[in-house]
Amino acid sequence: EIAYVFYTAIKDGNTCDVCRELDGRHMLPHHKMLQQIKPPHAGCKSHKGCRCTLVYVTRDEDGSSEIESLLKKHGGMCDRKTIEQNRTG
Repeated sequence: EIAYVFYTAIKDGNTCDVCRELDGRHMLPHHKMLQQIKPPHAGCKSHKGCRCTLVYVTRDEDGSSEIESLLKKHGGMCDRKTIEQNRTG
């Protein structure tokens, strides 16, 4: 069963600002924004097209329950910085 999903972008000179901003976003699998940003998404401004992906993390992976709980406290979505701050204290 999926615990959460996170967005990852190829970060190079062809990455658009939209994709760069979404990079590292974590969300619960039923979050309403997930369908709007599912790669390749229409908001991508790269002339090479959207090269991003979603990573699905299952509940049996180490640390997944901790991140899933954190996402629930933050309305189902937060960025990588929030995840890291809460995991390190």
